[in-house]
Amino acid sequence: MTTSQPSVGDFISVYEPLLEEGREIVSVHISAGISGTFEAANQARERLESEGKGGERIHVVDSATAAGGTGLVLVAAANAVRDGAGGAGAAEAARACRQTLKLWFAVDTLEYLRRGGRIGAAGAWLGTTLKIKPILTFAEEVEPVERVRTRGRSIERLISYARQRHEDGADAWVVQHIQDLDAAHNLMDACREIFGCEPVFHSEIGPVLGAHAGPGLVGVGAVTRESLGL
Repeated sequence: MTTSQPSVGDFISVYEPLLEEGREIVSVHISAGISGTFEAANQARERLESEGKGGERIHVVDSATAAGGTGLVLVAAANAVRDGAGGAGAAEAARACRQTLKLWFAVDTLEYLRRGGRIGAAGAWLGTTLKIKPILTFAEEVEPVERVRTRGRSIERLISYARQRHEDGADAWVVQHIQDLDAAHNLMDACREIFGCEPVFHSEIGPVLGAHAGPGLVGVGAVTRESLGL
């Protein structure tokens, strides 16, 4: 499977009718470190501004994360609008939320990330040993955290990271997976005890990121409720 980002023209076709209605747009995207989507959106904004079509009312945000992390950033932006913020304020709320975000995820293999070219610094682990379960994080691009030898141990380490995050002050969390609902449920059960609340959301990651991470991914992320506007 291959994936392709939206074109500049795709963004213009979405933005232009909204601008014609007099709206402001907050456009939040997957990290520019792994996708050209943010750059395409920004080019569309610049073109609409140069053509006098209101592009200055578009606020393009690089979430500097992906999947559930981007979802949390979007929740922060939406809640800022709910509380009366304009486009610039919502974009700032999104960026501020990203500053409190930490997330970790375990994958069965690095092969899918290698094939898609999204492996980042974790590429240093390629070829070191076949029988490992990598634990990774995301800071604009994929970064390695540690290697463990069993699936069970990788879930234990994710739980440990969630506990550490809670001790550091995070009190809102998400869990995501790719074709491993049982592991996600186990991780959610542990996180409910750690955080003392339900997740902001939990979900299966969609096919675009799934094509690059592969089946078996399970991950947890956490932010502060304050940064979400909750």
